[in-house]
Amino acid sequence: MELIDFDKGKRIGIRGYRGNAGRKQAYLYNDELWMVKFPQSTRDLAGKHLPSYTSSPLSEYIGSQVYGALGIPVHDTIIGHCQGKIVVGCKDFAVNSELMEFSQIKNTIDEELISGSYGSSAQGERLSDVLKVIECAEAFSGLRDKVRERFWDMFVTDAFILNNDRNNGNWGLLLGRYTIELAPVFDNGNALFNKRTVSVEERRGKDTSLVKQDVFTGVSFFLDDNGHHLYPFRFMESMENNRCNDAILRFAGKLDMDRMFGIIDAIPEHAWGLNVISKAEKDFYKQLLETAWREGIAPISEKLVQGVKLIQSL
Repeated sequence: MELIDFDKGKRIGIRGYRGNAGRKQAYLYNDELWMVKFPQSTRDLAGKHLPSYTSSPLSEYIGSQVYGALGIPVHDTIIGHCQGKIVVGCKDFAVNSELMEFSQIKNTIDEELISGSYGSSAQGERLSDVLKVIECAEAFSGLRDKVRERFWDMFVTDAFILNNDRNNGNWGLLLGRYTIELAPVFDNGNALFNKRTVSVEERRGKDTSLVKQDVFTGVSFFLDDNGHHLYPFRFMESMENNRCNDAILRFAGKLDMDRMFGIIDAIPEHAWGLNVISKAEKDFYKQLLETAWREGIAPISEKLVQGVKLIQSL
């Protein structure tokens, strides 16, 4: 697979990027602008047995490649080297346009329409509020069907890659001078437990019950109407939302697990004299994805297919 040494590019110091998960810098490489994301130091993070730095560049790369393999528009990513670190390069998709985040779009909505007794906050967003904004925001007019589909495709795919940080600031619209379109999916760096040490991953990977715990007990950024964080797999299993059901069927129809594993296996274990990814990490990531599919999304998809067949037979 191709790797980029961003040290051979030109740093663009006057361009910056939003977000709190570590350092981000702009680099011009082969006449293309890239946002270079560095691994985040864990010195200020709570928790035990944390690595010195997160594996967020790997998570960003793998998560984004999964989206691409499913045919969902996503920003271009590549693993690279910069300033002595293994990084991920994310091609800047807003060079000639402006990103309008969902949070900004939500702010255009009459507040009487959203946020009941359990309002949204930086820690979570009521799912019902999100869906209300999608249905009511003027910014989405002309794109509403695509926005509905994109939201639920992200909901299902984020559950698959165990990305619990899809929030109001990392999806939205791209505003050009004369155009408006959905931004590609971006910011997948919280996927696949990026704050785990290799030894912890190796230990948990030997116990299938712990792998299942990792997959099925994680919560989403989104809240139910009682203000509790949703468990994505439980929500999907309820089959209560038809658009979510449609997204599950789309996901199942496009998923190729061999291709998913190939994304991980293609990453070199070493580059530039640095460790990129260990075999234990590769094995653990593949276990997580296999479990999320075989014991999570696949059974739900099968139930939905059987339900469709039953309706058609009546």
